[in-house]
Amino acid sequence: YTEAAEKLGVETALIKALVEVESSGRGFLEDGRPLVMFEEHVFYSELKKAGLDPEVVLSDHPDICARTFDGKRARGPKTELAQLEKARAIHEEAALRSASWGLFQIMGFNCAAAGFENVTEFVAAMETGEGAQLLAFCRFLGSNTRMLTALREKDWALFARLYNGAGYKTHAYDERLRDAYLKNGGK
Repeated sequence: YTEAAEKLGVETALIKALVEVESSGRGFLEDGRPLVMFEEHVFYSELKKAGLDPEVVLSDHPDICARTFDGKRARGPKTELAQLEKARAIHEEAALRSASWGLFQIMGFNCAAAGFENVTEFVAAMETGEGAQLLAFCRFLGSNTRMLTALREKDWALFARLYNGAGYKTHAYDERLRDAYLKNGGK
């Protein structure tokens, strides 16, 4: 983490805080599969981009496809992986782009910003280890000056909005990130 922090020009405590908040400090499940979070509303959008009618998928599979974000859906590592696998059977690329991956929960649709040619290459790297997940995060953050500046300046609200979207306040993402930063030795 220290090397990554130096490369990005941020405190190590910021990197540790992001890992704590995004993934509770682990990029993999006990069985060796990468930690993922499947986003049903993103799958809907990615299906549309792929030229498919997401309404058909929504009517047949409301557990993996939704028009909008629904924070009330059942969550948990096994549920997320099951949703991802079901979505992969419908459209591989759209499914992979609709999940966030590893220590930093980088969305598959951000694969190019994380330094990969395509989402398949991105996922393959996410499956190799936490070092690859950290490298992808460094590339991702390095490709977004505004986000990196917000992190450097500890503008928690701006960083939270840019990293997690407009609904960040619902889950107090900015406050949790600030608290984790202080707990990890931030000043």
